[in-house]
Amino acid sequence: MAELEIINLGADPHERGLVHGQTFPAQIRENIEIYLKRFAMAGNDRDAVLRGGHDWARRIKDFDAEYAVEMAGVAEGAELPLEQIAVLNARYELAYLSSLSETRGNLDAAEQRDGCTAFAALPEATHGGGN
Repeated sequence: MAELEIINLGADPHERGLVHGQTFPAQIRENIEIYLKRFAMAGNDRDAVLRGGHDWARRIKDFDAEYAVEMAGVAEGAELPLEQIAVLNARYELAYLSSLSETRGNLDAAEQRDGCTAFAALPEATHGGGN
């Protein structure tokens, strides 16, 4: 199993995004491509999805300005357009909207699964010695 990389993102939303983008630019690009392919499988034009990123960036900013600042930092750090980061952050909404308007077949259950992954870091357990 690959080692889990731990990075200190800082408290400032722009700094958090910047460090994230600078640390994982290849992974962010790969993730964007994965979702653009999924959207295409649902019948969405790649360029139209990316053009829609402007609207998603605005919606996210209207909803949570700090979130938008962090996304802008990710975009800057990964050297990607903000619209691509917005599309990635709106992937669930885009997939849901695609499934509502889909006319060219259905994605199977494995292709529809999406969501965030969470983990917890606990103190290392001590073994033996009466602890």
